[in-house]
Amino acid sequence: MDTWPSRGAGRTLHEAMLNAGLVDVASRIHVVSAGPGIHKSMTAFLPRRVANAVGTQTELEEFGNELVAALELGDGVYSFCMFVAWGRRPASF
Repeated sequence: MDTWPSRGAGRTLHEAMLNAGLVDVASRIHVVSAGPGIHKSMTAFLPRRVANAVGTQTELEEFGNELVAALELGDGVYSFCMFVAWGRRPASF
């Protein structure tokens, strides 16, 4: 099954790992931004976005076209936050 996490999953990742019993949990937020070439990378994910009802094929293509136009004009920035968390299992796990 190909499913995506809920939209706020990254923000609750740290606490979820603690609740699962992991220790020495740490987390970091990375802001990722990209230039005009991002559209080529995003195109690979388009079928998954449509399949998981993130948007329709047309909506996502329109978004991609608007994004490319804005980036090429120097008027746009595409960025998102990537949440990374890590921890370890306690010896008694």
